Amino acid sequence: MGISALGTRSSGNLTTCYGVPGLSSQQMTVCKSKPDLIPTLRRGAKLGIGECQNQFAKERWNCSTTNTSSVFGGIINIGSREAAFIYAITSAGVVHAASRSCSLGNLSECACETRRKRKLPSRGWEWGGCNDDVKFGIWLSETFVDAPERNERSVTSSDKKARLRKKARHAMNLHNNQVGRLVSH
Repeated sequence: MGISALGTRSSGNLTTCYGVPGLSSQQMTVCKSKPDLIPTLRRGAKLGIGECQNQFAKERWNCSTTNTSSVFGGIINIGSREAAFIYAITSAGVVHAASRSCSLGNLSECACETRRKRKLPSRGWEWGGCNDDVKFGIWLSETFVDAPERNERSVTSSDKKARLRKKARHAMNLHNNQVGRLVSH
């Protein structure tokens, strides 16, 4: 889950993914081809981590992070409720950060979403603002956050049961990422 590592690296060049442990080859391709997205991805990862820590602040497991490539330690490797929440909240964080970056005009890949311009007859008030481009946020989350789970080559084992377990885990992680995207908009 390399996306979380983006949210914990505070030193070094914040506009590159090089040196961030755990990124898949697909994630590195996105980093190389669209470097202007990296600060937004970092913000999304930080939002997810921060919200996870906020939600679990008074619990036994408090969503603490480590300075390793796993960021969340061994908990991410266990098919647990905590791991499911981490996947969902990180995916939601990326959707939110990307959508906001679009509406603020910080990204060239997307624009201000103006679909909701309307006049409220009872108040004479007309919406003239810029909505968040949630579609772009969802696209970025699917493209970047889901990348490690979609890589079929990562499921290599001569043991058929181990391959099936790994495929099932990938499917579960993709489901949890999708849940995060659904609740973020």
